[in-house]
Amino acid sequence: MLRLRQRRDTLPAFARLHMAGHWDADGTQMAAAIGQAVVRHGGAQPTLRRFPWWAIPLVSPVVPLARALREVRQLWSNPLRLRNTRLLEILGEEPHTPPDAAVEATLTGSGCLPTPLSAPAH
Repeated sequence: MLRLRQRRDTLPAFARLHMAGHWDADGTQMAAAIGQAVVRHGGAQPTLRRFPWWAIPLVSPVVPLARALREVRQLWSNPLRLRNTRLLEILGEEPHTPPDAAVEATLTGSGCLPTPLSAPAH
């Protein structure tokens, strides 16, 4: 963002710049990064289970979150990727934070990893 801000005088007022980000086709990389962060902070390795999509229609009438989940389920079934072509034209590269570091910083900042870090993330 800082690099784009430094070039704001050369960009349109409402430039649309997509980031390709990190691709995790089945969600397992994200789950692994969360598990690694939990373990590094002294927690037990989380147990992974499939999400019970079958239960969502049953509770949707009384649970607003379930209604919202039904609306976004298609995002798990149909891949959606953003093209970063314009961003690459402007910056020459797409800056990236390593996924493990980004997940750990997010969980720490959200108060989800309260214990001190035992080993640095890489």
